[in-house]
Amino acid sequence: MALIDTKALAPLLVVCVATACMPALAARPARVAPGPSLEVRESIALRTPSRGTCFDVIGDIACDFPFPSAVEAVLAVGSRVSPAGRALSLGGGITSTNGYAAPFIELYQQRRAGDDPWGLGVRVGVPVNDWTVHALEVRGEGRAYWELPRTWTTTLAAQTGGSPDRTRGTALSLAHAEGVVLRRRFVTIDPSFFIGVQHAQGLAPARRTPVEPPVRFRNAWSLNAGFGVSLRLHLP
Repeated sequence: MALIDTKALAPLLVVCVATACMPALAARPARVAPGPSLEVRESIALRTPSRGTCFDVIGDIACDFPFPSAVEAVLAVGSRVSPAGRALSLGGGITSTNGYAAPFIELYQQRRAGDDPWGLGVRVGVPVNDWTVHALEVRGEGRAYWELPRTWTTTLAAQTGGSPDRTRGTALSLAHAEGVVLRRRFVTIDPSFFIGVQHAQGLAPARRTPVEPPVRFRNAWSLNAGFGVSLRLHLP
């Protein structure tokens, strides 16, 4: 008999799945920065998973932290904005959460310029380890908060793969981040808050019983929220 209660596990396991390998859920600039740029993002989730029934995707690492956080760095090169208000940005980076790193490449197109720019982005995970993360995102800006430009990012992310402890599964995450834009000549800072919902299904090993067969879980849902910040440096 497994030592975990899968019914108690279901509402909590997605917190570790989604925050262990998902992108940092902070609002991002909608305007493409011409030339090279370095963007660093961090997000901290407010929900703390239960230590006794937590679902571990990377050997207890994610669940050893009271508030799961994600940090990522993106190095990108952007084009100049065309007369039609469009621009492209191509980059690559690494998402790291509580010791776990997932590399990726991404392409973003700014679709409109002016006071309310917006754009579409796609991220493809590089399969160099057990878990791969892919994402689609929509970014936008507009004047709304305290006479500061409003910024928002909606992200749909998918994590799939397996771990040496026989964990296998797929997790989907849909999150929306709202914040403001603090822009100077070479620096853009976007503090924000986010809310998201995650869904997961797959196989999880029985807790502390390596000889037990994996426990199948499906239709596990979780709601989470938190804060994030994005810092983009426009490199010379």
